[in-house]
Amino acid sequence: MPQEIEVAAATTAAPEVLFRHLAVPEAWGAWGKFPTRARQVRKGDTTTYGVGCVKQIWPAKEQTVAYEPYSRFSYIALSGLPVRRYRSDVHLDPQEDGTGTYLRWRATFEPLVPGTGPLLGFFFRLMLKSFVRWLPDHAEGCPATCPARDAATCNGRKRGTGREHPAVPSARTRPRTAPNRTRGRKPPTTPRRRTGRSPAASPRRPDRTSGTW
Repeated sequence: MPQEIEVAAATTAAPEVLFRHLAVPEAWGAWGKFPTRARQVRKGDTTTYGVGCVKQIWPAKEQTVAYEPYSRFSYIALSGLPVRRYRSDVHLDPQEDGTGTYLRWRATFEPLVPGTGPLLGFFFRLMLKSFVRWLPDHAEGCPATCPARDAATCNGRKRGTGREHPAVPSARTRPRTAPNRTRGRKPPTTPRRRTGRSPAASPRRPDRTSGTW
């Protein structure tokens, strides 16, 4: 029988900040207290972190199935969990007064072994409660070294500005400047003009044998 769990929390962090920490796989290792690091093992179908992106947090491997900046993020478990058809939907609703976000984390799954639903539900509820506590705590004081800041942008926009992220030309596409070939060379010299005069004849030496010059 399918099981359903939902937990919620309020935070002063903005929806776009929370969304980046959900979308970037490596950011899970920054805010989540997991025994192993989180990493991306497959890029999204159309964007780096969009639908189709796969992250691994041992022993689980999860795939993004809904990517709606900055309001909803959903993923399913591909392997590593003791359940079938696990899915999480995270909703980010801006506070009415504009001071933060109302975070709702909902999970559904089916137990592998009949009768273990209540026990697994207790485990997953504790896990989600930890998530809605760890994520806001980290996002409200996100350090500069967090992967959510350093990774590629979400929604094709520059982080936190709402402006399009300007493209930076690579070394292959960056135009080359013409080298200065005159640097280090001596200035050209003006050739001397010829006057047409022959060099002065050297004086004759006396002929001592004949007594003449």
